[in-house]
Amino acid sequence: MTEVEFPSIPAGTAVDHRALCHFGARHAVVVHEAQEHLADQLGEWSHYDFDPFTQTLSFDDRSFKAQLLGSHSYESDTWLWAWGNQAYATPELEKVTAAARWLRDASPDRDRAWQLRTRLFPVGEQLSAGGVPCWPLQYAAFAWLRARATFQGDYGTGRFFLTIHDQTLPPAIPNALSFPRLVTAAAQTSGVGARTLVQTYANWHGLALRDTGDTLGLQFPSAGEITIGLDEFGRATSFRSQLRQG
Repeated sequence: MTEVEFPSIPAGTAVDHRALCHFGARHAVVVHEAQEHLADQLGEWSHYDFDPFTQTLSFDDRSFKAQLLGSHSYESDTWLWAWGNQAYATPELEKVTAAARWLRDASPDRDRAWQLRTRLFPVGEQLSAGGVPCWPLQYAAFAWLRARATFQGDYGTGRFFLTIHDQTLPPAIPNALSFPRLVTAAAQTSGVGARTLVQTYANWHGLALRDTGDTLGLQFPSAGEITIGLDEFGRATSFRSQLRQG
């Protein structure tokens, strides 16, 4: 695998992240739900530690298996994949870059998302919507990898990004009570309409979805249905619940 096969794009070069941004943003409700679930599982914690040699992310005394995706440099405003970082190009650290290498070599989306096979590339304004750099890439990686959660941390000159893959962390399950709040917040921050967010959420969890054009009816297991009213632009105007106890 040579640098020609997986090129680098210099900092400051104009690139098009629109497709990646849309794919990541449409999974915003799914990701936010998973992150809230992780927070509920952890409770309060005082410090974290990531050991790349054991692929372990620890919060106080709670540990999870995790993978290193890559990093964002503050100075150059570039993304560098973990597999392209020479500091991790050793046999001892091969396991911690396995997920990033799978995205590059085996993901069904590797030929559609040019970023997956580009070692280093500019982040720019498109991947920094809302003032949070790389969040669409982080959300997209979560979706491609079917991770349990994501995590990012500061290392001084940049931030590193992880996905958590651990069977001891139960997957987030559809929550009818938090769903309206999550959809409303995601629509405001992601720039994606409620119809797309709800369709993605339904597909992710395998939920029955009834689309009448101006309403969406989403069926929650053992809970009942939430009906979302939509305007002509696919934005949510109302939520009506017919929820069963439990």
